[in-house]
Amino acid sequence: MLRKFLILSVTLTLLIVNSPRYSPRQQTKAQAENLGNASQVSKYRRAVNAVSGKYVITLADKVQREQIASVANQLVRQYGGQIEYVYTDVIKGFAVKDMIPARAVELSRDSLVSSVEEAAHPVLTGQDPLPGEFGVVKSLDRIDQRNGFDAAYTFPRTGTGVHVYVVDTGVWIRHNDFGGRASALFDFEPQTSAGGYGTGAANDSHGTLSASYIGSKNFGVAKNCLLHSVRVTNFAGTEGTTNDFIQGLQQILNDVNSKNNRPAVVNISMGFFVQNVGFGAPISPSQVAAVESAVGTLINNGITVVAGAGNANRDASVFTPARMSSVLTVGASYGIPGASQDSRAFFTSGQASNFGSAVDVYAPSGGVLNGQSWFTRGDASNTDYGIEGEYGTSAAAPHAAGAAALYLEQYSLDPFNFWAQPAQVESQIKGNATFSSLPILYMGCQFILPPDSNPIDNTRIFIRQQYYDFLSRQPDQSGWDFWVGTIDGCNGDPQCIEVHRINASRAFFESIEFQNTGYYVYRLNKISFSSFTGGQNGFTGPNPRMEDFFVDQKKVGNGVIVLQPGWEQVLDQNKAAFAEEWVNRPRFIGEYPGSMSSAEFVDKLYLTAGVSDPATRDAMVNGLNTGTETRASVVRKIADSSAVASNAQGFYNPAYVLMQYFGYLRRNPDDPPDNVNCPTNPLCGYDFWLAHMNDIGNSFEMVKAFLVSAEYRERFYKPPFCTNEPPPDPPPEDPPGECCWYMPNQ
Repeated sequence: MLRKFLILSVTLTLLIVNSPRYSPRQQTKAQAENLGNASQVSKYRRAVNAVSGKYVITLADKVQREQIASVANQLVRQYGGQIEYVYTDVIKGFAVKDMIPARAVELSRDSLVSSVEEAAHPVLTGQDPLPGEFGVVKSLDRIDQRNGFDAAYTFPRTGTGVHVYVVDTGVWIRHNDFGGRASALFDFEPQTSAGGYGTGAANDSHGTLSASYIGSKNFGVAKNCLLHSVRVTNFAGTEGTTNDFIQGLQQILNDVNSKNNRPAVVNISMGFFVQNVGFGAPISPSQVAAVESAVGTLINNGITVVAGAGNANRDASVFTPARMSSVLTVGASYGIPGASQDSRAFFTSGQASNFGSAVDVYAPSGGVLNGQSWFTRGDASNTDYGIEGEYGTSAAAPHAAGAAALYLEQYSLDPFNFWAQPAQVESQIKGNATFSSLPILYMGCQFILPPDSNPIDNTRIFIRQQYYDFLSRQPDQSGWDFWVGTIDGCNGDPQCIEVHRINASRAFFESIEFQNTGYYVYRLNKISFSSFTGGQNGFTGPNPRMEDFFVDQKKVGNGVIVLQPGWEQVLDQNKAAFAEEWVNRPRFIGEYPGSMSSAEFVDKLYLTAGVSDPATRDAMVNGLNTGTETRASVVRKIADSSAVASNAQGFYNPAYVLMQYFGYLRRNPDDPPDNVNCPTNPLCGYDFWLAHMNDIGNSFEMVKAFLVSAEYRERFYKPPFCTNEPPPDPPPEDPPGECCWYMPNQ
């Protein structure tokens, strides 16, 4: 696959600086009994690099969980400011903005308050642009075997069923290499995200690279895990505060518990200094208690947390959450073939991976060796297909998060198993590390055993995957049990099982839920635009792009579970809101400018759709003229009309075929291998199955073909699993300024 290797000035773990001087949280008996009385003791904590008017308020122990919101409102009415976030679980408190400093000090004396801390900006230190010529670290090739390199990445599992949350600068969830498996959970500042909610600004590639190392198709450790963007800062470190960081963790906890998104891993390639180490901006010695409490709450709820050790060339005890014993802390090794391949990585300007007893394991990250810069490559954030690179513990930690996902796949149907809990995950990864000059991350078969057979042949995993691939959500228990029962009812009869698996999968495309979410998004695209451009080579074809489709489907399907109370109202609201967003997107406005008359607007939609529906057409034009319809309501009604939705050859069959590629293969029909096998017509496979559907009118054989295809089945299971290649003996000397003594293709 041809890719342009872009360069990016991301070299180090993000360093968030916050330095409140915490004192013990103690209350007198009188204070505890007298809710609301003011204390004379100030509990105001200052922070270097503070954000004017923003504070994190931790409430006293006597305030109960159900009182937090009302107490927050009471205190804001009394002391001023505006509530920014309410924290009910990761910590007990809230965040405010626009508060006068003197009033914040007064607030800190209230007996309902344990502390008031100044919020601080994130600080990114040691940024260096990538040189035009550099070496590439084959990090995956190092961690899959005990010694050396063998020019291949062999993996025992793919992370199926594991959710990984990326707390960072945002993830370009549309990137083709994520295959629609990435979604956005939280964005501290959506208006600055260039590619939509949770993606970050155009140069905020740090978070996307982290997600890439965890779970992208080409560069990820766990190639089929589910990724969630939690955007809490920007790349420059000029926006985002401790308030946002804690709120991001609160959203993770809510998401895991409310949706049963387990097993779950959190990757944090950033941190907070707790001592003044003279690195970057001057900071005061302190313990960031609120952050550590929030991180600890995730761990106590069964969520594994992985963090980069930091790049200050200091003991990792100066950095949190890296210093927390319950966090899987990852330092950086070079991962460069040669005598220093497993040595602690050094970077520029005296910067190097942190070290010490807090570090559990080291993972390849590249670095600077003999004057040559080596980078771990991954997926870009500001393009759907580009490649970039970085070095530092920001690159090392995601490899361990991916390894945690591989390990946890074994317990994806039993996430509360003792061996799936954070302490055991940390212990297993640490205990199975390869000890060279340092404990090096290892995820090969001597640690994580491959499954006895393809996991997708397990009925419960197979049905769960249909929910992921077609409805983009975790299965509801009743639906999950129902569809499993239809297959298990075959009592082991292979022919019966095959038929029921195919029919169960077909049912997900044909379901009310998909028809009103994914198929609805498809119809909006097809009535609005006649062609779509994307792919590595800018291919233009008749189909919406997968990169856009899953982002939009998740918006329409958010919170929708058919047959659960209130689902119809939620669906109606989502469809209306999405239609409103749709007609205000730049491409739509460009094709349908506001200067068009009502008749011109409606007629162009029908012309693009290729259907005729005079009665609906006239009603829509009249509605626009009289003000009873809007552009959004017209687009939605045309998309939902029987002339469109029930049009087999114009809409239904093409959508059905397209979803075989989007759902099962997680790619566009013109992506490799189709565009390689059919260079003159990259849609050759799509065209074949569309002709089949139009001729036969039955999807059974098509669905069967995709379900048994090697491309689909290798998403979950791809032998050979283990490598026993001997290490280079002896390893060559450290490489000079040019790459490489080993095979260049991973």
